[in-house]
Formats: sequence, C-alpha cells, structure tokens
Amino acid sequence: MNNDHFNPADASRRRFLQRLSGGLAVGSAPWLVSCGGGSDGGALLSKSKEGRTYYFSLPTAQADAEYFLVAGTVHHKLLKATPEHYAALRANIPTMPVSGLSHVVENIQLSATSPQVCYVKGVYGPGPADWKMHNILYHVPSSGVAAAAMLRTAACKSAADL
Repeated sequence: MNNDHFNPADASRRRFLQRLSGGLAVGSAPWLVSCGGGSDGGALLSKSKEGRTYYFSLPTAQADAEYFLVAGTVHHKLLKATPEHYAALRANIPTMPVSGLSHVVENIQLSATSPQVCYVKGVYGPGPADWKMHNILYHVPSSGVAAAAMLRTAACKSAADL
C-alpha cells in the first residue's frame, strides 16, 4: 500500500465520517430494497399489527417521572403495575416471578410481520434533554417466533443437536 498521496489535513474526524456515510449509503441500497415497500405488496405486509403487553422492572423509577415505551416514533405510556396486572401475568405464565416488576404497557399495537427495536424512556422534566433511556428490547412478532420454532424443529434431528 502506498501512502505517498496521504494528506494529514484530510485526516479529520468530519472528513472520515463524510466518506464513511457516503459508502454506507451506496452499500446499503440493496438491503433497503429488500425491506419491502416495493410493487410486490411488501408495504401492505408491514401494516399488519398485533397487540402486545410488556412488563418492565424499573427499580430506580422516580415517582415524579413518566415512563414510555418508544416504538419507532410512537410513545406508549407505561403504567404502574397493579395486583390485577400480576394476576393476569400469572394466568398466562404461572411460574413468572412478579416481585420485581414495576411497570406495564398493555395491548399496544406493534408490527405483526417484522422485528422492531423499542426502548423505555423516562422523562424527568419539561426540557428536551430531561429524559433517560432505561431499557432496550426487540419486539419479535408471534409469526417470527412460530417460524423460528418450525426451523429449529426441522434442523434438529435429535436432542443432541440442541
């Protein structure tokens, strides 16, 4: 490799990021096309939704703060978990320990066809910088869980393969 044409003045962080972003934009175009939204109806699939309830443990939650589950640009307000929430959870998962669960978001509509990154945001005041990210999670649609279970069943011939 020949560094005769290297100019130290071009070695700035800003210049590096500009070149990197240009390369990423060109290199990621095939991936973006494969995300749906084409004329084959991919955009229609992404509009199907499923209802989900998520429970959270926020041991450092402050009484005067509001907490939200942020999915894309939608903010879903978290509620303080009540004995009724714990009873509903135990009805579905009897062995689930509920002692540390403090907040819940009920029956929110999320994508039924693709995973989504979500995070819990605590808001502590009126200013734009008065918030903190607490947790991050991946919403995996029920259809994805079922497909993964089928693939695992097909790929594993015996218990030793697990």
